[in-house]
Amino acid sequence: MEEVKLIGSKRSLFCTRVEWALKLKGVEYEYLEEDLRNKSPILLKYNPILKKVPVFLHLNKPIAESLVILEYIDEVWKENPLLPQHPYERAKARFWAKFVDEKVLMGSFEACKAQGEGKEKLIESAQESLGFLEKEIEGKKYFGGESIGYLDLAVGWIPIWLDVMEEIGEMKLIQPDKFPCLYQWSKNFLTDNPVVKELAPSRESLLEYFHASIAYLRSLEANKSLAGGQASLLCGFSLPINLEVNSYTRNNMEELKLIGSKKSLFCTRVEWALKLKGVEYEYLEEDLRNKSPILLKYNPILKKVPVFLHLDKPIAESLVILEYIDEVWKENPLLPQHPYERAKARFWAKFVDEKVLMGSFEACKAQGEGKEKLIESAQESLGFLEKEIEGKKYFGGESIGYLDLAVGWIPIWLDVMEEIGEMKLIQPDKFPCLYQWSKNFLTDNPVVEELAPSRESLLEYFHASIAYLRSLEANK
Repeated sequence: MEEVKLIGSKRSLFCTRVEWALKLKGVEYEYLEEDLRNKSPILLKYNPILKKVPVFLHLNKPIAESLVILEYIDEVWKENPLLPQHPYERAKARFWAKFVDEKVLMGSFEACKAQGEGKEKLIESAQESLGFLEKEIEGKKYFGGESIGYLDLAVGWIPIWLDVMEEIGEMKLIQPDKFPCLYQWSKNFLTDNPVVKELAPSRESLLEYFHASIAYLRSLEANKSLAGGQASLLCGFSLPINLEVNSYTRNNMEELKLIGSKKSLFCTRVEWALKLKGVEYEYLEEDLRNKSPILLKYNPILKKVPVFLHLDKPIAESLVILEYIDEVWKENPLLPQHPYERAKARFWAKFVDEKVLMGSFEACKAQGEGKEKLIESAQESLGFLEKEIEGKKYFGGESIGYLDLAVGWIPIWLDVMEEIGEMKLIQPDKFPCLYQWSKNFLTDNPVVEELAPSRESLLEYFHASIAYLRSLEANK
């Protein structure tokens, strides 16, 4: 038997979705319960970066982040596939899983935690997100079709954890008459497979856990200790994006379009991938201050760029788009071939967007008290990347790969953030490997600099964006 272990917490929905996957696959594993108030040496050894659960160990190799773990399990153990077989359907499942964690889960939790003024608005926002899920499940037994799949496991917290949030938050988010399809899906999910209920924590333990957690977070907010960072960091951010005129690149053979903004690092990483693959496409520049009908048609949920259209089928979220491009156009592979290396690349890409990028941006925006602490935090995150690139030319090996594209904003966008924020995050003596990687990335392939926006346009854009966000904070 292969050595398989899961470090987790029975009250964590992220850990439970991994256990569900293992049971549905028939994979035997050893479960190690973790006390996150007193973190164990094994957790700190195998997840020193995030120091959180779940951590999945296969042959003593660790993988963190529940959605990354689900994909790894599905790639290694082929029985009872979780992800769809078609690249477009896989991309859709990845998009919805990210949406569920960032919008539905966080929105529901914020509504649960809120008190007094603003609570109703948060409830409405959470229900709006649930409404998009309702449309997605309409006419299906499961999100994955006739059997439980990847997206069902990602959404599986709703019939168990959401019920507890509703009670503690004294609210009702899902009513059977308003969300009949989600309500029926919940019943199917809970009753069709005994594994689901068997592994779910008891309602009593969740109530106890959430009561304590919500009380603690409310006390922190009452003492103004959160400084507004929690929700923005977990839910992502979007800046007011500047716009110019449309520009087009003639496409060939297949109908491919990219709706984007030349100042968006998320759009540029998609363009880099298409160029490295030799894929021709039509580029449509978008003004997010005056959103076009084509953007609202193809991304009505997030209403943001990039949106990639292939044969008139839309895909959103830049990292999801990168994986789709890599699966459809096999030339010059971006992701590693081995499942464990792919899982690592996915983990690091998520870490870069959520910790390195957000941390750098928060440090750039900050003024006065607390700025130094944010700079230190951003540099700590960059330090983990420094260790990962040590001894390599690129994160992907000898040529640019998926993770290089995800990190590719650093030598271009970070330099601008440093100037505007009057700070220095990357010094050559402190981060020599990242510094050398940046030089390789910018100089080895002409496509990189060719598609990057000018420094002047980024400075103008960031000056305006930072000034706008600072004014909003000043008026709070």
